[in-house]
Amino acid sequence: MSKLTTLPYAAVGVAAKTARTVNTRLDEFIAQSADEGRRAVSRIPGGTRLVGATNTASRPVTDVIGIDARTGSKLKEAGVNTVADLWAHAGDRTGRSELSARTAIDTDRLSTWARHADLMQVKAIGPRYAALLDLAGVASLKQLRRRNPETLREALDSTNRTAKVVETLPGIDEISEWIEKASLISA
Repeated sequence: MSKLTTLPYAAVGVAAKTARTVNTRLDEFIAQSADEGRRAVSRIPGGTRLVGATNTASRPVTDVIGIDARTGSKLKEAGVNTVADLWAHAGDRTGRSELSARTAIDTDRLSTWARHADLMQVKAIGPRYAALLDLAGVASLKQLRRRNPETLREALDSTNRTAKVVETLPGIDEISEWIEKASLISA
């Protein structure tokens, strides 16, 4: 006979209630800690931009490396306001050609920026990491999904030693998360 069947029903009920209370308090603690973290980051100059910049729909197109204010204005006139808009308009050859015709921006530049926009769909990949991944030979989410974290970390390290794109390289755990999140985003 198991030990649970020999316990009085009241003891089992108390144990279950205690477990629910602990879970509720833990959830409250996690939510409170996240709120405190967001408030702390918001006190850092420019920090509110970091907190809100968690997906391509809210990031301005000028967040993509290489798009300055003048080029951003051309893109905005063509209806490209966000990183998500850039991917939607320039994510394929036809879209790039049309956007190039409307903005007089070279299709090769649009292609590079579209690759970065694609990679930036993973929330943890910002403009610099997108540029580094592209330089290291990962030009799309599809390619990122197929990469091995350890091999990719070595490629990023080698590329960054030459190109000096980022100050701090992502760790293998972070790269593993990128790959996992890229797998969740539809192709």
